[in-house]
Amino acid sequence: MKRNVVDKINQLQIIKNIVFRIISFFSCFENNLVKIWNKPRLVKESNYVITLDRIANKDSGINLIEKILRHKGMIEQVKEWKELGIVGDDFN
Repeated sequence: MKRNVVDKINQLQIIKNIVFRIISFFSCFENNLVKIWNKPRLVKESNYVITLDRIANKDSGINLIEKILRHKGMIEQVKEWKELGIVGDDFN
């Protein structure tokens, strides 16, 4: 009978060790999920169209428009607008 109790205790110890390893595994998994969900998201692309009158009506809007017009990509942008027929050839 004493041997039977010792065997049961050993089995329970083994089960306890296995359960602790499983809990540890799930804890690591959960920690990684938390890191993923709390990671800041980066915007890779955004397609907004805002008319110049809306920008001009805001505080320091005219300064922002001037900054946009001085941007190095503005020449290419105007070419694209002309190709699409958004602005005429007289657009300046």
